[in-house]
Amino acid sequence: MEKQARAPLWPLVAFGIILLFHVTFPTGAAGQTGTMSVLPSLPPQGSGGTTLPDSLVSGVIVDPGGSLIQIIRVPGTPPSSLKVATATAASASATAVILEEMPAYIWSFGCSPTSAAMMAGYYDLHGYPDMYTGPANGGVAPLNNLGWGTASINGETRYLCPLSATRNGLDGRTTRGHVDDYWIKYGNSQTDPYLANNWAAHTPHDCAADFMGTNQSALSNRDGSTTFYYYVDNSPYSGKNSGDGGYGLQLFLESRGYKVVRRFSQYISGYNNLSRGFTFEQYKAEIDAGRPVMIHVEGHSMAGYGYDPTGNLVYVRDTWDLSEHTFPWGGSYAGSAHYAVSVLELEPPPVTSPSPDLTPAITVTPNVMNGEVSFEVIVRVTELGVGASTDPLTLVIPRDTRWSLDGPYASSTKSLAGVDLNNDQWSYDASDPAYHVFRNNLGLGEGAMSTFGFKALFNSGNAKGVYTITTQILPGNNGETMTSNNSDSEKIDYFSH
Repeated sequence: MEKQARAPLWPLVAFGIILLFHVTFPTGAAGQTGTMSVLPSLPPQGSGGTTLPDSLVSGVIVDPGGSLIQIIRVPGTPPSSLKVATATAASASATAVILEEMPAYIWSFGCSPTSAAMMAGYYDLHGYPDMYTGPANGGVAPLNNLGWGTASINGETRYLCPLSATRNGLDGRTTRGHVDDYWIKYGNSQTDPYLANNWAAHTPHDCAADFMGTNQSALSNRDGSTTFYYYVDNSPYSGKNSGDGGYGLQLFLESRGYKVVRRFSQYISGYNNLSRGFTFEQYKAEIDAGRPVMIHVEGHSMAGYGYDPTGNLVYVRDTWDLSEHTFPWGGSYAGSAHYAVSVLELEPPPVTSPSPDLTPAITVTPNVMNGEVSFEVIVRVTELGVGASTDPLTLVIPRDTRWSLDGPYASSTKSLAGVDLNNDQWSYDASDPAYHVFRNNLGLGEGAMSTFGFKALFNSGNAKGVYTITTQILPGNNGETMTSNNSDSEKIDYFSH
């Protein structure tokens, strides 16, 4: 691949050319317009004397402050088979720092949206559960996309992932999605299907490829490709350009209901022969904070999720297989030079204190009554293990003329009907005319259980029928928010003498 070296002062020359030869280029969702010059003869000076090939440089625009922004195309070469990466498969060393439960998704209609999907999947598993809410894996982002299967489209077999690119029939969808509207075949530059067939593209956007502009002919992206914007002086770029994959990454995660507090794309330190730029130390800080980073190498995007300070190694999911791989920061991956990153920080998820979840269970022995019968009532209250219930709790059983306690409630009773009791933890209040009231003044620890019981006398008289005895935990100050399971009942069949 032919590469050209340039003097460090090329941006000044480029700016002069822009003033002489320019075209209007739409750059922003807010209607911003910049001045663009396609500069195939002036690719940026790369780190270590490398340059991006001319085919990846779409052009340069000028922001309102006069700074130059370079537009880089990522064609996103798909894998030819499940195991194609030439980089070394990683085996974590003792000094490596790796984000746990980082999904591995195989290339699904673009490496950039697939990398974004893996980042979203990671966040879904770490405090941001609305990143994926589909039917697969119980509504939790899967660790790989094999379960979504593949599709054969125009002679190509493509792996599917609804976080990367939605499709009719995928993950319960019944309407057209991204693949139906924008995809023909890898590298295809023809007009997108929705335009060629004169139908309306799906709305709203609902996957990474939608927001990042991937595959969309209206943005001059061939099938598989995404474009990213960078300041040529190596400072972080956080503009809101509708054609920028970095801004699209932000919109994708925000579409899930979360706020992005920081987002930028940036050339790495040393690129353009400038010391300014994103450093390995900054990358390490992102990983240490639990934030994956999108890594850009020549023509390809990957999800970075770890590092090893020994050798300045970067751990990546490369979209080409399910393995983890490493390469040296600022070096090459599978023969492609590392030149940039896209960084994103979400607002921390709300921290909620565990709240107790109490539930009762009532049993009656026997539960078939014939005339006047002595029976036993046992109530077990369980804290389901989501937070201690330290406040007193009150449980009631409605009074009924057909039955009454057979003697006073006995706190000393240790068992009934073969069930061990905690009667000493409970007291009985007979003053309420409508309810039998039982109180536990100790509360229940997380995951704890307390059981009480008493003897009762049932008298059906000359009647027969079905009676339901019910117990309910009254609302209190336990901080309990889950109240739908605060009652239970037992059916009693009764007959006349």
